[in-house]
Amino acid sequence: MRSKVGLWGGSHAIRLPKMAVETLGLRDGEAVDLQLENGALLVRKGRPSYALDDLVQEAKGLKAPDALDDGPLGDETL
Repeated sequence: MRSKVGLWGGSHAIRLPKMAVETLGLRDGEAVDLQLENGALLVRKGRPSYALDDLVQEAKGLKAPDALDDGPLGDETL
């Protein structure tokens, strides 16, 4: 595959061929991880990252379930 470097706003950009986007399962606006290795640029599908503060804020409105199970079924000690 071959592509060219161009300008996008004030940044340089490389257009990804359709086959590469489909193979990686990328979508518009999705983050990718870039790595320089032995003079090569590697592009990998990005992994989601979460900030603890964001997760806590999201969980604040959640209600715990009334019961997690139906209670002891045998000789369990709780």
